Amino acid sequence: MKLKIIAYNILTGLCDWSFYSKEIPILNKNRIELAKKIIKIENPDILCLTEGLFGMKNYTGVYIDYQKLFNYPYIDIRFSNILLSKYPIIYSEEIKKNGGSGLISQIKIKNKTISLNIIHHRPSVSVSEKKRLEFVKALFEKVNNPSIILGDLNSLSSSDNYIKNFQYNFKNKVLMSSHKVNKKTTNKIMKDMLTGKVVKYIESKSLVDTFKIKNKAFDFTIPTDYTSKDKSTGIRIDYIFTHPKIRVLDAGIIKNKLTEQASDHYPIYAILDV
Repeated sequence: MKLKIIAYNILTGLCDWSFYSKEIPILNKNRIELAKKIIKIENPDILCLTEGLFGMKNYTGVYIDYQKLFNYPYIDIRFSNILLSKYPIIYSEEIKKNGGSGLISQIKIKNKTISLNIIHHRPSVSVSEKKRLEFVKALFEKVNNPSIILGDLNSLSSSDNYIKNFQYNFKNKVLMSSHKVNKKTTNKIMKDMLTGKVVKYIESKSLVDTFKIKNKAFDFTIPTDYTSKDKSTGIRIDYIFTHPKIRVLDAGIIKNKLTEQASDHYPIYAILDV
């Protein structure tokens, strides 16, 4: 049975707003319509959102009905991690630690139950790779044998070989755009990220990087044109990992006119045989 999954960081809940702002968020109608079109065209069986803010009652008074927006029969929301599914969600739980947040779930697909887990780490300017690794280890303590782990990890994969494969810009405009960070601190942050501890740990648990299974060439998941047309700063920090017994039929990064403007991240997908 084929199962199409999309993981998508939708940048502050499709609103014009910053995590560091005290102002009330403004719904960006253009981005909302673009995201709606993307998901309608791609039609995933399971849609996993990070930065899915304002899906619950909150202090801002802004509310987005993601279930209605994307038209899914089942939804679960844990902080800014949102799971939308065509199949019943029979269990879910939130996990938080060291600036990381996650949604642990079980989904019933016909006669099978899959363990699907959404992860979202804070950017490296606020959390070290060591702390993100502690969060991932806490996830594995709760979920012994996950079928799928996905989301915006804000961590690099050593297999992408940033330094060897091309001249990587250590003054990374993507990560530093919202923060006043000097050159020394920037280099320290990037050196930490290039250790790739989080991805290495997940792969040590025998989970496979679906993108790498189907793509030999490097590609990035951020930035889109919405935030920067300078692609020399491109990094891959969004992932879909699966259990090795799940066959990966296809996987990739969705890049088109719609995804260039809907968010700062491109959506990623995997088509699996479950």
